[in-house]
Amino acid sequence: MKLQTFAWAAAAVAAVGLAGCGSDSAPEETSAASTSPSAAAPTSTSAAPQQPSAPAAAPGASMTLSGYLSTVGITETPARPGVDGAPQIELPMPAGWQQAIDVPGDSFWAIISTTPKDPENPGIIQAVLSKISKDISIDTVFTYASGELQNLPGYQALGQGGRGQLGGVEAFQMGGQFDNNGVTTLVAQKTLLLRSSGGTYLLKVRATGPVDDAQTLVAATADLDEQTVITQ
Repeated sequence: MKLQTFAWAAAAVAAVGLAGCGSDSAPEETSAASTSPSAAAPTSTSAAPQQPSAPAAAPGASMTLSGYLSTVGITETPARPGVDGAPQIELPMPAGWQQAIDVPGDSFWAIISTTPKDPENPGIIQAVLSKISKDISIDTVFTYASGELQNLPGYQALGQGGRGQLGGVEAFQMGGQFDNNGVTTLVAQKTLLLRSSGGTYLLKVRATGPVDDAQTLVAATADLDEQTVITQ
């Protein structure tokens, strides 16, 4: 993720987009959820079964990737890298960050900034890996991955979502800002479809932090873009 989008939306607030959410060349932009997969999504190099259509999301809400999977009967199970055939995922430790003591939710990895402007509200980067019970196409990821951020309170996109990469693997990336209990907060996420001997997996890497810590987030996500190693 070299922030070249997270240099990410750098121009918009100095960066959000997990630089590319970060890459040496800016990724091609697409509008994901509002664009048909054939127009916006990349072509998968390996065939995947055609996916059934999902019902529309509730009024005022965007269909998320997890929501889509649920509606078509595909289950997600939390996974850990390298366990039971899951892909190996090596994420770097950027300077000025440390391992989070209380890892939120189903994250297998989470780090927090050690130099936040507000010690009570540090930036955080976390990664979640889940195994899905049936294979899907990369087109499906590109169609629904934007919904998770779009449903955040007061979410405003900083640029469009689009193609990126992490650890040499194609990713959907998106960045913006939202209202986190009255604090304007930056957020950027990359979503990857991984296949290994253990099956099919989804990897989500998200960076979140106050606008005042934008440069710290940009530097850290640039390290992730440059140093993450994924072995499928």
